Amino acid sequence: MEKFPVIDADGHVTESFGSLKKHLKEEYRNRPLASSEAWDRSFGGTLGKRNEDPKVQLADMDIDGIDIQVIFPSHLSLSVEKENDLAIEFARAYNDWLAEFCATDPRRLKGVAMIALHDIDAAIKEARRAVEKLGFVGIMMPTNVRDQDIGKRQFWPFYEEIQRLGVGLALHGGIRAAERMHGRFDSFIAVHSVSFPFECIAALTGLIFAASPKLFLSSALPRWKLVAAGFLS
Repeated sequence: MEKFPVIDADGHVTESFGSLKKHLKEEYRNRPLASSEAWDRSFGGTLGKRNEDPKVQLADMDIDGIDIQVIFPSHLSLSVEKENDLAIEFARAYNDWLAEFCATDPRRLKGVAMIALHDIDAAIKEARRAVEKLGFVGIMMPTNVRDQDIGKRQFWPFYEEIQRLGVGLALHGGIRAAERMHGRFDSFIAVHSVSFPFECIAALTGLIFAASPKLFLSSALPRWKLVAAGFLS
């Protein structure tokens, strides 16, 4: 029987802010990079593993029989970042850190770039750098930008550039992605259960209906577009 490679398409690292700081410009290194949270995700350290060592990552992949891992960040908080310059710099520093991480074994460790959509020109530039210079296989964007719908026309040039680059574009929810999604809850499991799926659903809704809604109700549209929009089965 032919052996097929096993690919983990949603692997994660736990990048520490201490490690990211050396990749930041000097003026940003003493800035708080994210608001703290008190959720006990690991149940007192008894569950999970916080890892930012590529050799440990590879060893764990071997144990699980994973040949290739596509890697996303764990601190997914750019959606709510108030300062445009800080969001852009944070994304750049993380991408440099991840490139260094994946360089340990680029055949098996594949990076997905973090992109801040706060400034479209900067986002396009960073996406281009991540793919063409750093060798990343995909781009991860926030599900919103300070609660703005990412389907808005102002973001379209970014999507056109991703299409030109020919890489995957990923959305990833998170517990900081939109407080209005889960602000009523006071337990981590409730916050986690709501913030991930529903924030992604909201983001995709904005992308699907980015064009005029009238277009989706036109009989002139191909059947597959109506099915994709959810009007037909």
